[in-house]
Amino acid sequence: MENKLELNKFLVEAKRNTYAGDRKSREIKLLDGGRELTFENGIYKYRDRYYGFNYFSGQEVVWQNEIPIWSMNYYGQIIKETYKTISGSVQRKITIDEIYDFLKKALRNVSVDSPYRGPSKFEFENLNYFCDFWGDLEMFRGKEFINNINTKVYCLDFHGGLIQK
Repeated sequence: MENKLELNKFLVEAKRNTYAGDRKSREIKLLDGGRELTFENGIYKYRDRYYGFNYFSGQEVVWQNEIPIWSMNYYGQIIKETYKTISGSVQRKITIDEIYDFLKKALRNVSVDSPYRGPSKFEFENLNYFCDFWGDLEMFRGKEFINNINTKVYCLDFHGGLIQK
């Protein structure tokens, strides 16, 4: 891989234009039950293919000139039902859709320095997103999770790196 910065920039653009963005216009339902999001720009092509909704698993792949050069696998889930305060002491159950909408907000903040998932920290209302990873673009591993106040409600593990012949 000659230009890692170029790949990092493409990954950020691809992620912001697929799941973290308005994915409904680009999401394809596959015959095998999966869902697929794609993005292309110049010599690069990105594909995110995943299965499931609450418990889910997926893989992202990047091609350069039709040759696969990078991949990331992930597995995640909502792990606890919780409540959120909406006015004073009034509480209601937070929905899975609210958790995933918050996740997309966090993932829109992906950076060129670490184009794997989202930022190291992101907060909105009572929800807090955290992401920690080890390694670099060549080979990495990480975890992300979301807390509602002090209760963990979502977690995801990811790993990947460069692909070479």
